[in-house]
Amino acid sequence: DVERWYRLPMPGSIDLGFVEAKDRFLELLDESVQLHLRSDVRVGSCLSGGLDSSSLVCLAERQLRLIGKVDAFTTVTARFSEKEVDERRFADSVTRHTGLAAAYVFPKPEDLIAQAEKLSWHQDEPFGSTSIFAQYSVFQEARHLGIKVMLDGQGADEQLAGYHWMFPYYYRQLLRSGDVVKLMQALIGRHRLHGVSLKGSLQSLALGTLPQIVVSTLSANRRQFGQFSWLSSEFREPFAKRSPFFSALAHDGVKRIDGLGELCTAQIRSTNLPALLHYEDRCSMAHGIEARVPFLDHRLVEFSTGLGGRHKMDGAETKSILRAAMDGIIPSDVQMRHDKLGFATPESRWMTGPLRQFVSDRLALAAERFPMIFDRRGLTQLASDVSTGRRVPDFTLWRIASFGTWGDVFKVSA
Repeated sequence: DVERWYRLPMPGSIDLGFVEAKDRFLELLDESVQLHLRSDVRVGSCLSGGLDSSSLVCLAERQLRLIGKVDAFTTVTARFSEKEVDERRFADSVTRHTGLAAAYVFPKPEDLIAQAEKLSWHQDEPFGSTSIFAQYSVFQEARHLGIKVMLDGQGADEQLAGYHWMFPYYYRQLLRSGDVVKLMQALIGRHRLHGVSLKGSLQSLALGTLPQIVVSTLSANRRQFGQFSWLSSEFREPFAKRSPFFSALAHDGVKRIDGLGELCTAQIRSTNLPALLHYEDRCSMAHGIEARVPFLDHRLVEFSTGLGGRHKMDGAETKSILRAAMDGIIPSDVQMRHDKLGFATPESRWMTGPLRQFVSDRLALAAERFPMIFDRRGLTQLASDVSTGRRVPDFTLWRIASFGTWGDVFKVSA
């Protein structure tokens, strides 16, 4: 039998006010960064310009300046010509704030095509989006610079409710506590800060009031209307009815999520974080680099998990405790960012532009190698719908193309 030897604290087992919790969080994070900077080789950091990586870089700079080693640290940032995913202005803000050396890498679709097989080999499985290529490119540049250890911000979003899709669980938490004022502030704030429509807010609020089993059923029903015509007939119905998120929770024995505390624990233990750490490890070790993740120091994770749903969302603001802890430490424009990217690529443009033929070829390869899973005619229609604008581009095309590449690299078929 398989037994779990380590368990995270129960959500809500730590009861601290916001100021005390914020101070303790900063203390633990600062100590973690100090520990992760220990090295006999050159150290740097991934810097997206987001809250998490910027926090690590700014804390690292404070530590390095105390020991006179600030010149030995370099940040590496992925850049794109498409403004909607380019985060240089935030990364530059951190660079100006710290005075650290900065390097930039420009992942290009033609480079992705050239390295697709190698990337698939290193990942050892199909992967979810081209953002993995951006991460791979950052570590590749770090190696060219002679950096052997890189800090990265994985784990903060899962611990601190950093994803916008988590808001319905926050609404549920507020409803259960009877905090109507906070609930209204959150709904109004999401419209103001994130552009969420009133309809979208009401839908999220409704989802927040329903039992989890109903939410899962509704999600499955919405997934059935012709979206999976690219699957073979025997796979189509069970795939449409199964929610990967709730399936993962059920596999790990999680029966119910009532608020952010339970959700964050599930993200750390069962769903998102294990996959992200797989990507991180494979991308870094492909270039002989040790990736270190200060947010995942066990003491910090145990503390943030113990806080449960407290101090993580405030109104329409995510990761409230981290934002407050970093006040005066990171640039204010980064501290108050409310959008979320994180190694994003212009994937939609790539799918309908420079990657169009490559993806089409890989879809055909997926159909050829996995006829029991994919319907060739459906895949052709899916690619046509995306390229002509009849279907909004999402991760589906790349994921199937990646599946085809993986099957070809490892000579797998079904």
